[in-house]
Amino acid sequence: MPSALSASIDARLAETDRLLATAYPGDDGSRQPVHTVYVPGDTITPDLPAVWGRAALAAAAS
Repeated sequence: MPSALSASIDARLAETDRLLATAYPGDDGSRQPVHTVYVPGDTITPDLPAVWGRAALAAAAS
């Protein structure tokens, strides 16, 4: 990408970047996820976390 185009895009997005930095300052470091799970969209149900939680407890107990 030409540097002039990149600079133009950055200039146009500068105000939005400032708003995002103010509204969403980022992770404060106090909490981190234990893990990330990728689930196929066709398997997601409202009780999926509970089902996985029970499976995890059962696996830890065995």
